[in-house]
Amino acid sequence: MRLTAVLNFQSGSLRNIDRDDFEDGLKKRFVDHGHTVEVMGVHSDELQNVLERAAQDESADGLIVAGGDGTISAAAGLAWQHDKALGVLPGGTMNLFARALRMPLDLDQAVDKLAQASPRSVDIATAGNRPFVHQFSIGLHHEAVKTREELGYETRIGKILAGAQGIAETVASPPVLHARLTGPENWQIFGEFQSLSISNNLFTPAMPPFADNPAGGVLGIYAATTGSTAQTLRLVVDALIGRAEDNECVLVKTLKQVNLSISGGDENLTALIDGEECELTSDISFKVHPGALTVLA
Repeated sequence: MRLTAVLNFQSGSLRNIDRDDFEDGLKKRFVDHGHTVEVMGVHSDELQNVLERAAQDESADGLIVAGGDGTISAAAGLAWQHDKALGVLPGGTMNLFARALRMPLDLDQAVDKLAQASPRSVDIATAGNRPFVHQFSIGLHHEAVKTREELGYETRIGKILAGAQGIAETVASPPVLHARLTGPENWQIFGEFQSLSISNNLFTPAMPPFADNPAGGVLGIYAATTGSTAQTLRLVVDALIGRAEDNECVLVKTLKQVNLSISGGDENLTALIDGEECELTSDISFKVHPGALTVLA
């Protein structure tokens, strides 16, 4: 295969590696397995443009990407749209889609596995026109992450501490969403929610949460109703240990498509999609696209 590798050297586990050694080793291992590969190391401010050019290269068969979940999500959407195979190297903090694909979390081991990998089909989902591979969320999770980012951090430990403060502040003043979810065959739920998440396939009961079967062909709907401070705290704890679906306030449902309508509240709505904050309309449709994304795994 002719491959293009885009490496985000500002992502977590790529920041402190020897750039030249890693690029040379990646090239050698792919060539040893019969591939040709062009390697491009980039910084975050040029990432999107480089990914778009690589995806539009008609002479390339696939796109290898190293970075965090936001980088991987952007690359997955472009690979899907341009009919390219996607190879994932875990370069971030959580590496959720890499976990779903059963990739080693050690970068060198992941390069070895990827060089030997074969194409397979997995699912990709869309929120409106935006593709995603892991999760859309609004409410508790989103607010905690937004607070963490506003606090800022320079190191991995700093990120953990800012995250803990973000959770504490969100639990102390939890969001309230007035929303309606509607699906096929007249299915619907509506009312006040603390959290709404829609995932590309159901999460395995683990922490961090990721889709155990990336080719399951469903959306996972996770809706948490409002409750007391104690119930909110319990919900957060259950989420942190990977047991949110066991919580009494959480409804879990699988659908192939669903519509979300949000009423009242802030007109400038935002949501978290694969770890990145984005603007949100008050009505948005979600759909899973079974087997539509080709990955090397």
